Amino acid sequence: MATIEDLTNAEQSWVDANLAILREAGVDVADPASLGAFYDQLLADWLTRPEQDRSDPNSLINMIGIGLGQCIVDRCGLRWVVATDDGGTELALHRIANNVLVYPANAVAKRWVARSSGFIPAFVDATTSRVEGLSSADG
Repeated sequence: MATIEDLTNAEQSWVDANLAILREAGVDVADPASLGAFYDQLLADWLTRPEQDRSDPNSLINMIGIGLGQCIVDRCGLRWVVATDDGGTELALHRIANNVLVYPANAVAKRWVARSSGFIPAFVDATTSRVEGLSSADG
């Protein structure tokens, strides 16, 4: 069972700063296709570099994860939190009802490592459907 904590002011500022970077880059965070195209291009650009010239992708993964998370927050009414469990501490999305937890940066990291593109729109749709399904099951 994860321990859930509200974001500190510094953590909220970090989320806001990443969202601002995405918006300045022309990404419509509310549109999974826009965010997905940006992620796909970042991954493709990173992969075209010789391995020794590739930067650490963690800042890119976190930025895309925050954009992905915000898209889901806006659709499903989840909230940003810090979740801690046996695996560590991570930025997550939470809803008290049904104890919903979503780890958007983790989802991006797994796809980045797998060199997987084109996943963001389907991920947003599936997550939204699942969360909405839980809501309707509450009756």
